[in-house]
Amino acid sequence: MPASTGYLARLYRLVHPGRNPLARSWDRAEGYLLLALIIGVLVAVPFAVTRGSSAEVAGMRTVESEAGSRHRATAMLLQDAPVPPMASSGGVQTARTPAQWQLPDGSVRQGTVPVQAGLPRGTKVGVWLDGSGSAVSAPRTAGWATGQGIAAGGMFWLAVVFGGAVVFVMVRRVLGRFRMREWDREWERADRQWSGS
Repeated sequence: MPASTGYLARLYRLVHPGRNPLARSWDRAEGYLLLALIIGVLVAVPFAVTRGSSAEVAGMRTVESEAGSRHRATAMLLQDAPVPPMASSGGVQTARTPAQWQLPDGSVRQGTVPVQAGLPRGTKVGVWLDGSGSAVSAPRTAGWATGQGIAAGGMFWLAVVFGGAVVFVMVRRVLGRFRMREWDREWERADRQWSGS
């Protein structure tokens, strides 16, 4: 028998003890609770999808807003971009460096912008500006919005799974105490019967 089939058979016996004479009311209660939690986890899937879709729609509104309010410009570095002292050989290191850029009305604005570390003074780099002409981060993309949706839906579903697992463990612990008390009473009863015969 494959391992997965054996696991499913054990799970079925736990959820449905059937007419097993050794199954007590506590065992049946535990089985019903596990069944309810499994159903709850499955029912939570469409709610998680809905939560994720709502988060993605909200993210897309942010993407559209930023795309409409931010535009590209060219800035010139006013000093060399510093190289971090612990720069690694892998990946592109960035550093915030003073730069200046010209606005559509002809005025010049200065600020710090993130650029590749080590670029010399005078290098022209692309920057994103908001409606007031200040340097801002690049507008977020549809991929970011999709990621927000997946994260929101996944976190909701994982919260349901985790919450259900915590409830099951706590109830199982309580039922285990009842089970041990019942066993103790039965052992005492059996001990009286054996000692009296």
